[in-house]
This record gives sequence, structure tokens and C-alpha cells, in this order.
Amino acid sequence: MKTSVQKNVLLFAFLLIIALGCKTHKKNETLTIDKVKEAAANGDKKLMESDIIIEGYFWNETVPLLITDLKLLDINTPLPEQKFILLSGPGIEKILVDEKFSGAYIRITGKVRAVTNKKTGIMEIDVICTEPPLFLKPRIKDVLIPFKFNFCQLNPRICEFQNIFPFKTKYAILYSGGLNIVNAHRRYWNDLQFMYFTLKNKYGYTDENIIVIYKNGSPEDLSMPVDYAATTNGLRNAIDFLKSKITFKDDLFVFVTNHGAGYHRGAGHQGIATAGNRGGTADANSDEIDAQMIDENIFYYGQSNNNLLDDDFGSMLNELERKRMIAVMEPCFSGGLLHDLRGVKSVVISASDEFQFSYAGASSNGVSYDMFSYYFTEALNQANPSGVALATNPDTNGDNKVSILEAFLYAKSKDTANETPMLEDTGDGVGTNTPAAAAGDGLFSSTTFL
Repeated sequence: MKTSVQKNVLLFAFLLIIALGCKTHKKNETLTIDKVKEAAANGDKKLMESDIIIEGYFWNETVPLLITDLKLLDINTPLPEQKFILLSGPGIEKILVDEKFSGAYIRITGKVRAVTNKKTGIMEIDVICTEPPLFLKPRIKDVLIPFKFNFCQLNPRICEFQNIFPFKTKYAILYSGGLNIVNAHRRYWNDLQFMYFTLKNKYGYTDENIIVIYKNGSPEDLSMPVDYAATTNGLRNAIDFLKSKITFKDDLFVFVTNHGAGYHRGAGHQGIATAGNRGGTADANSDEIDAQMIDENIFYYGQSNNNLLDDDFGSMLNELERKRMIAVMEPCFSGGLLHDLRGVKSVVISASDEFQFSYAGASSNGVSYDMFSYYFTEALNQANPSGVALATNPDTNGDNKVSILEAFLYAKSKDTANETPMLEDTGDGVGTNTPAAAAGDGLFSSTTFL
């Protein structure tokens, strides 16, 4: 028969085992996104087999995900892998139609799944949620919900355009890759649409002469056709098509809105503020003119290697004969492409300098756009996307038309993001934030029109 002392020892040991077990598994612990992704990538069986609790902001623009900071979505560089996680399961499906969850801070209980994508070779990690998440805090008021809309339904005046211009010598490339389904923000489609209708409605470009290269080659709606996918084959085919059309007498307009990669000087968003390489590629042909020697990257979509380097993009554009070229680059670090796209009778414009992020932040009728490119397009259109006249006239010299320089200066004056727009039109590949019509950068663009 056990003594009372023995019973007390056994009871203490039993309680200690229970306590240690709870401490080991921490079933009620709220995990961070980076810890979950790290554990899943390392094959942590205990984590994979147990329910976890995780918190963050819910976002459902192209695919449901949980993110640590909604402001990361405004930066035109790929989302840091440790700052978001994909979501799936019937619990998530139940909240997709509930507007209050968009941008809200939520708590999820679910199981972690890690699967290697056979096409890309990349491990995809998500949380499967069987029950609806717990709503903790509403979204911040200034966060725009990425609702889907039809541009022509919203702007019937613009879409009722009928081409009355006989010009057949103006060609345009509108490009957005978006990298992958997580990073292909809806605003990139909005940016392209606004420019597309501005070219058609205001400047007489035709569908035949506007080449839209977008994501996987499928449009988001029927208001704008997509000609090619933003892949290596898609861009190559687009360039080959244009080579069969464009001549040395023709004009080429290039508009790119997308993510960008390169060397960041530091400062900016607190989550990714340190200086260093942000997805750029070491310069292989010594053509970079800065001390960092990093090639910028504007990305393809949905491939095992999504890198579209500045050198390659510049080389492809140089295959096209033309009388002149105007290129407007929205991605992060796009100032680095001024040197790669430079040329005689060419204007190259970037939303940021070579070592900066570029940002979203513009909106019209609740629709989100990138900051600089929106105001540049608005200046060319001399109206907002709905056709409403602007409070400030970008035509500063009163000649009833907007030059490329005037559009740049208008966009720069409206741009409130932490970015430095640049313009280069002398052919030396070195741009400025303060171009002027009198001489140097700004002289050629002051008399250049679409």
C-alpha cells in the first residue's frame, strides 16, 4: 500500500508532466506569420499536425492571404515572403463575400500545409481554416478595398470612343507582369486601363497599334483586350510582332507598371527599410554606371525564373525601329532604367530614382492606382478616369496640348509618395528630378507630344 508521501510524489509528477506538456505544445499560443512559414519550410511535423492560431490583416485581391502590414501592399516590390501567408479552406470561403473582413485584423485557427509547386519548384505554404476567422479590428479607413469593376460601366463616356484619327504610325506597349498571383495587384490592371483609354480617346491610337502584355495573357474584364502574356515567350512574340510593323518613321510609347527590384539605399517603409539589394541581379556586363553594380528587374509573371532584367528589356526595345520613343516606368528602382533605355529622340521617365521604392496611393471613385503613373496619365488625358476636368490645368503654356514635360511636372507636383520621379531626354542616360524647357533634360520633352 502506497503511503501518503508516495501518493503526493506521484500526483506532483503527474501534474508536472501535464504542465511540461502544455508548455511544449503551447496550444493557445498565437504564432507569427514568419515563425509559421519558417517552421513549415523546415518540415516541423508537430506544427503541421496541430491546429495553430495566427493573426494578421486579411486581404483578398487576387488570392486570400494574411499579411502583417497592409502598407506593404502599396510598395511596388514583391511582398517579403515572411510578411504574408496564403489562406484556404471553407472557413475562409465563408468570409470572402463579407465586406467587413477586407483589410480587417483577424485571428485564424487552422492547419498549416506545405506543397512544392511542380511547375516552379517553389514551396507554397498556406493555412487551411475550417471555421470562420475571428474578427478583431476593422480595417484602417484609408485602405481601399480592391473591388472588381468594369471600366466601361464606370466610364461609359470614355469607352464610347470612335477613332476619328487616321494615324497608323503610333505604336504603344503597355506592360505589367506582376510576378505571381500574390503580387499581381489589381491596381496594375487599373493603371494599364487608364493609359489604354487615354491613348485611344485622346490621341488616336488603335487597338491594332496598342500591344497589351499582361500577367497570364487573360484580361480582368472585357473593357481592354490583352494581346500577350507577360512571360518570356509572350514578350518575345510581342516584340517580333512589332518588328514586322513599326518603321523608322513611327513613334513608340512604352508604359510599364509592375514590381521592380534593385538596390535600396535604406529608409522608407519600416518593415523593409534597411539598405541593400532588393531582388536585383549582379551586373554581368559592367554597363551599370553606379557604385552598386546591380541590374534592375521588372519581372515576368508565373514562371520558374521571373527575372526581366533592365539590360534584356532595353535590348528588346532597341530591336524596334522608330523615329522616337517615350517610355514611362512605374516600378520600384525604375530610375535605373533611364540608362538602359536612353537614346536619340527618346524620353525616359521613372516614378522613382534608381535606389528607391515606388508606391501606390492614388485613387479615383474608390479605384486604386499607382501614384506617379496615375497623375502622369491624368495629365495626358486632361481629365480623371471618369472624364471630369482637372482642378489644375497641366497645359501650363496654354497651347491647348500637353507635352511630355508638362505631364511629368504635373505628376511630380501631385505625387505625395516617398519617391523621386526622374526624366531623361538628352540621350546620356542620366536623369533629373528638375527638368526644364530651357536646356538639358526637359528641352526635347517640352516639344514632344503623344
